Amino acid sequence: MSILSISRGTKSGGLELTDRLSKRLGYKKLSREEVIIECAKKFNIIEEFLQVKLDKTPSLWQKFTNEYGLYICFIQCALLQAVKQDNVIYHGHTGQFFLKGLPNVLKLRIEAPLEYRVRSVMAEFNYDHDQAVEYIKKVDAERKHWVKMVYNQDWCDPSLYDMCINLQNMSMDNICDVVAMIVEHRDFKTSEGSIKRLDNMILQCNVEAALA
Repeated sequence: MSILSISRGTKSGGLELTDRLSKRLGYKKLSREEVIIECAKKFNIIEEFLQVKLDKTPSLWQKFTNEYGLYICFIQCALLQAVKQDNVIYHGHTGQFFLKGLPNVLKLRIEAPLEYRVRSVMAEFNYDHDQAVEYIKKVDAERKHWVKMVYNQDWCDPSLYDMCINLQNMSMDNICDVVAMIVEHRDFKTSEGSIKRLDNMILQCNVEAALA
């Protein structure tokens, strides 16, 4: 059994891939919104406040005072607890960081051609072509900036992921075949060692949260 983390730019096919893989593998889907709900309950924090922390780039002052680090710790704690059940596909934007260090997690990055993404945005929001392009650029830039400020990393850096796939030359069916084969490989199977590692990470996050 394994855990799969999917990262992608806005409207790059991540949700469709998540749905297909969930049916194919029998894995539970886990969204960032679900993690935020559980985090809010666990730490008695307003959901909308946590959502803002994950969407709005921190100021330099907030970064230096580690205000964001505190809330990141809360959210990571809730996510780690949620994936402990195993057989989970997390399709949030920061799984490559929250789940870093767990050997049984396949960290996947999905890229898609701009026109593919534009068509999706136009269909969902009834935007024209230019509006859709501007929307994509704006959302991607905000997420990239957030990652840079919080983790000092490039969101698109392939070294953050175990696997990067481009929809340019692959169909969703073929991508599902490839990912399903890899996630079932022994390299990503849950073991006693990975369970112990996860328990230690949960303990560490709970201690940090309690101290905070």
